[in-house]
Amino acid sequence: MRTFGVYTEKMKNVKEILARNGFSFKKAFGQNFITDGNLLKDIVREAGIGPEDTVLEIGCGAGTLTYELSQTAKRVVGYEIDRALMPVLGWYFAVGRCVRSYFHAG
Repeated sequence: MRTFGVYTEKMKNVKEILARNGFSFKKAFGQNFITDGNLLKDIVREAGIGPEDTVLEIGCGAGTLTYELSQTAKRVVGYEIDRALMPVLGWYFAVGRCVRSYFHAG
């Protein structure tokens, strides 16, 4: 079950959430975060993700796609190289389900 009010508020404020957590984009990582909720839903639908699927997402970014994946897939495993996103991803995943994140150790 989605927590629409909390999630909608989070989607509207991705830049604010990133700034509040001291995040700055890193050109070396080619970071671009999708914040359009309709586009995120379309990506999940077009990927054919089902309720029995386990999804591996490389580059969770701000967690917006990861969250959408978690609403359909049985399990989502995310890998992110930018450790500065740890608090941001934790904030998003508080309303997600079946999500596990791993961060690059280097």
